[in-house]
Amino acid sequence: YYFKRNYFPAKIIYNEGVYLSIICSLIYCLPLFIKKIRKCFLILGLVFLINYSFIATFPTLIDRSISIMILKTLNKKSLNIEELKNNYISYYSNYKNVFQVDKRIEEQKILNNIGIDSKNKYFLTKKGKRFLKITDFIKNVFNINESYKF
Repeated sequence: YYFKRNYFPAKIIYNEGVYLSIICSLIYCLPLFIKKIRKCFLILGLVFLINYSFIATFPTLIDRSISIMILKTLNKKSLNIEELKNNYISYYSNYKNVFQVDKRIEEQKILNNIGIDSKNKYFLTKKGKRFLKITDFIKNVFNINESYKF
């Protein structure tokens, strides 16, 4: 992952991590497949989940976490709540004129969760609707309150 990120970085860190987790899991388990060990699929799944948990927890979180941005800001100097909010707008929402919303929309277009119609309006694709059903199921199972409302 270090080599890939430093020499051939992808635009979407999360997707890159998932793909690398799959590839590394397959490479790691290749000897088990060759020897036809019965439990190789369990080991394959475990290796994938270990790789994935690292990717999702660290590189992806660092790339998009508001909490990390707040901690980094406070590491430089103490700020009151209004200064923190203004800092968020200046350095997270509009960092280098690349809005975080723009970045997320581009990711979702690449993932084919959203599309754009002839009137330049975004819409949720069938794949996007399936993804939301999965996230709603997980939200309900783990009793997660949404931090946003529409």
